[in-house]
Amino acid sequence: EPPLAPPGPTLLLHSGAEMPQIGFGTWGVHKRDVDTSLRAAIAAGYRLFDLAPVYNNEKEIGQTLGALQAEGVVVRKDLFLTSKVPPADACDPGLVRAKLDQTLRDLRTEYLDLYLVHWPFCVRPGAPSWP
Repeated sequence: EPPLAPPGPTLLLHSGAEMPQIGFGTWGVHKRDVDTSLRAAIAAGYRLFDLAPVYNNEKEIGQTLGALQAEGVVVRKDLFLTSKVPPADACDPGLVRAKLDQTLRDLRTEYLDLYLVHWPFCVRPGAPSWP
């Protein structure tokens, strides 16, 4: 495998954490392409990954990130993972927590660096959650 590119530039947050300035979006990455895509992104220097349950690939991303960590390619503290609560769950604190817990399980991580509301509105249960 080619050597890893150095991580890109970061921003220093008020908390003291560093956030990469450039991230790798995972919307549209098909489940079968996750491993190849993430390995290429890590090799190219990406460390921020934009994720969401509605992309239907968080489990596969978790598998690949777990494998990369087990192989010694990256360590969790060097990654900046962001995910989002879907609008169907955004208005109920219990559902927000449940969706977060599911995302953590799917990604095989104990924490996210950033958790967002995917869209700035809520939808009623049973309504379509994808605009």
